[in-house]
Amino acid sequence: MTDAHRRWVHGFRQGIFESQFLARRAPDKPILLSFDLPEMPQPPSVIRELLAAAALQCIYEHARAEYPRECCGFIHSSGIVVKCRNAQDDFHAADPDEYPRTSANGYCFGMTDQLLIAKSMDAADPVRIIYHSHPDAGAEFSNADRQAALFDGRPAYSDLSYLVIDCRASGVAGAELYEFQSGDFRLSARFAGDEHCSPEGMPAC
Repeated sequence: MTDAHRRWVHGFRQGIFESQFLARRAPDKPILLSFDLPEMPQPPSVIRELLAAAALQCIYEHARAEYPRECCGFIHSSGIVVKCRNAQDDFHAADPDEYPRTSANGYCFGMTDQLLIAKSMDAADPVRIIYHSHPDAGAEFSNADRQAALFDGRPAYSDLSYLVIDCRASGVAGAELYEFQSGDFRLSARFAGDEHCSPEGMPAC
């Protein structure tokens, strides 16, 4: 079994990736990342560029649209944001004992999106950030998030960072970026919420 295959099996067993249901991805447009965030703790320059305000607006809109469910998606190295369908409820409906979480407190990618992520790692435009929202639960990278992102104690994909969005009924309160450093996923940057992510003239998502 190859490492890629083992990662796929790991993802399936963790309920991250769907094997029985085809995912439907909302149509997305490539976006131009030409806006800087207000002064906040910043991640490394490459990731900072991917999380410029235009990308965050797209992600925040996705989180608000899916609330009170968790949203999920990813960002390519080119800056393209891809909104994905959260398949967690499909897993739960098929086997609630094995998958007790619903989309209210969990997320999983469908097979189509999981394969896209895996194949992108060796392509010209790899996925660099996976994002998901926490409805009314803050933006901390949870133990479940950590377990899902690890394979044999190491990142399933070494070049991936993880963005968690704190989404509430009133809107997005902020987001936190986590990267694997010194043996664990650690906070590398915080981002402001809605009021700092909608300047006049920003391109629509």
